[in-house]
Amino acid sequence: MKLSEVKGVLLDTSFLIQLFQDLKPNPNAEAYWELLITHRLKLYISSVVVSEFCVKAPITLLPLENTIDLMFNFTHAERAGLFTKTLLEMRRSYQLNATRLCVLNDSKLMAQADTEPRISHFLTADTKSIQKYNALISAGLQLKFNVLDLHNPPSHYFF
Repeated sequence: MKLSEVKGVLLDTSFLIQLFQDLKPNPNAEAYWELLITHRLKLYISSVVVSEFCVKAPITLLPLENTIDLMFNFTHAERAGLFTKTLLEMRRSYQLNATRLCVLNDSKLMAQADTEPRISHFLTADTKSIQKYNALISAGLQLKFNVLDLHNPPSHYFF
């Protein structure tokens, strides 16, 4: 895919932790950050992500000057409810292994990425989030965003 096809990127807590909190940042996290900043792509940080990040580190570590705040709202909440319901039903039928808390926060972030027309991608290192994204697609939901898996370098997605 071309970078010009990216409208905006929602940054997950797992990405930010690997970039800014760890003593030795993940090389892929550094590569994504440099690519996104260099190409002046719109980067979003959800209020949900800030709350998760602040469990282990102060908000002052976040790159707030390079990002746009994304507050969780009623539109996001309605879509998150559908995502959570779908994932919990899949969990009950053993199609998905997930805890309720993780389902709730992952659903909120994916709902934000899905309902915001200015966001086309969700950057995460959380394999369980990626599993939930794939589970929603396999359940027949049409999602309006793509996942960028931090385990793959940017060259895996962009040319």
